[in-house]
Amino acid sequence: SYERMGEVFMLENMPETPLNAERVAELTGRDPVMSRIRDFIQNGWPHNLEDGLEEEQVRPFKARRDELSTYKNCILWGTRVVIPPKIRERVLGILHGAHIGMVRMKSLARSYVWWPSMDQAIENAVRHCEECQQQQKLPARASIHPWEWSEVPWSRVHIDHAGPFCGQQFLIIVDAFSKWLEVRRVPSTASEHTIQCLREIFATHGIPEVIISDNGTSFTSEAFQLWTRRNGIRHTRIAPYHPASNGQAERMVQETKKTLKKLSTGNWETKIARFLITQHITPTSTTGLSPAELMFKRKIRTCLDLLQPSVVRKVRENQQKMMWAGPRTTRTFDQSATVLARKFGGSDEPRWQQEQIVRQLGPVTYETIDERGRTQKRHVDHLRRSSPETTEESDNNDSLLQEERSQEQMTRDRPEDLAVTEQLPTINQRPQRNARLPEKFRDFVMTSRKGGMSCIEHGKPGLRVRKTSSMDEEDGRL
Repeated sequence: SYERMGEVFMLENMPETPLNAERVAELTGRDPVMSRIRDFIQNGWPHNLEDGLEEEQVRPFKARRDELSTYKNCILWGTRVVIPPKIRERVLGILHGAHIGMVRMKSLARSYVWWPSMDQAIENAVRHCEECQQQQKLPARASIHPWEWSEVPWSRVHIDHAGPFCGQQFLIIVDAFSKWLEVRRVPSTASEHTIQCLREIFATHGIPEVIISDNGTSFTSEAFQLWTRRNGIRHTRIAPYHPASNGQAERMVQETKKTLKKLSTGNWETKIARFLITQHITPTSTTGLSPAELMFKRKIRTCLDLLQPSVVRKVRENQQKMMWAGPRTTRTFDQSATVLARKFGGSDEPRWQQEQIVRQLGPVTYETIDERGRTQKRHVDHLRRSSPETTEESDNNDSLLQEERSQEQMTRDRPEDLAVTEQLPTINQRPQRNARLPEKFRDFVMTSRKGGMSCIEHGKPGLRVRKTSSMDEEDGRL
């Protein structure tokens, strides 16, 4: 009995027979439907189906009956081998062995094999491949969700560090309302240096209500958190690895680096001062006013004011909120839903890992928990549904279509500029004088009729004067 059990185990552990034409022909003969189809191809198709055959099973072959043939007991459609149902899963595994995309896998399969609904089977195989799902690219970006418009200056500020840049570290502070910029050179990104710099700036402009920052160590430290709480500041951090959420500061970081790199003369303090004074007096495209006007309700004096002896135009405050709306719909996830979260690690590790939604923190942010019980703050751009999604080629087409629709929607929905230009009356600045005829022309009348003596009046040639005679007066002519 033990020997027989050993034989059974050996049979169960034997490797599968390699797929070849003989194996396909053998399984074709064993399948009740495929064997009858082979007989129909060799002996002719009947008018009525035999018992045991259903119309749905025969219809795909009957539609191609003029293109079907047999060779060595294998059914061929053109040059493609018709695979029996028993080994179709193995053929799919061979086709998807290199984990190629859906389109390429279909192209490869159409070069060798065929069976009814083969394309649908390939799509399901790719969508349910765990390795392919873990290495999928990022989903389409969510539509831009702007921050709420601040109503007063210095109520919400965005902060970030710029550097190392030319061996220096800089702290960037931007006011969300006026776009007023503060740049300070700091020894390092340590929390104590950041707090000291913010303390000096807040002593001038006041303590803001909200501070927006990324998840840098200087902003997430216990010392910084304690300092903000003691000063009554609400500290909001963006989703990790999504710097676009702090776009105010990120944009100013790039602008600061670009400008300081262009300034070649002066020390760092001089370069920063020149950059800031220019930034403070330059009108922004959003409001049409400079940050200084929005911050202090007045223009600050610069060397450029020496060029104008007086201000003749009244500055009008024109503000508008840029709403970037598009056809993209922000993806939402239900509480306790299982999702695939972006994994930021080495290139050899899977790009996605399963996590569970704990709660929604904001319009585009969620709190998730992983298999180890760790909770994280996630942006929707880093979350995907655990259900299969489209392949790489389909995602690319969808992204391009969404971008084109987004541009059309933005053109239709963007409000017209509200810039109002006051029409000032035209004032002739040249001096005026009263024009009159000389005394010697007192008895003459100006006329443009031909004849008489020519004269020039105020530099206008072609006018003639003629003396009035008594005959003309009697005739009533001039």
